[in-house]
Amino acid sequence: MTAGRPLIIDGHQHFWDPADGSCGWMTEDYASIRRVFSPDDLRPALAAAGVDKTILVQTWHSLNETLVFLETASRTDFVAGVVGWVDLTDPDVDATLSELKARSDGRYLVGIRHLVHNEADPNWLLRADVQRGWPRSPKRTSPMTCC
Repeated sequence: MTAGRPLIIDGHQHFWDPADGSCGWMTEDYASIRRVFSPDDLRPALAAAGVDKTILVQTWHSLNETLVFLETASRTDFVAGVVGWVDLTDPDVDATLSELKARSDGRYLVGIRHLVHNEADPNWLLRADVQRGWPRSPKRTSPMTCC
């Protein structure tokens, strides 16, 4: 609760910087948002809307972006969690997830997302290497989400 009311959480928001290469999907149709979008940009909108916390969601397939987002969450008072990216086809995906969770900011990792619509193979999610890497695997010690 916040000041006598329920906590309001925005379950999906992004930060990005087109200069880092993460915004290749932003064609000219997206010119109005093709700029840096940071916590300082979002903070006033959250206050105006009465939103207390957010979940920061990955924008591209990059483990480095996941690391940056975990660091961002640790120093941003309104980011309650991060849905990051890991290579689900990597045979060492369990080790990668364990390393992420073991970091001092690893408590912010609440889920994993893969932009499946970018995959050429319409059956990508059904591939054995992807199925093995899904965070829902029974051998995982902590639950994750994947979409």
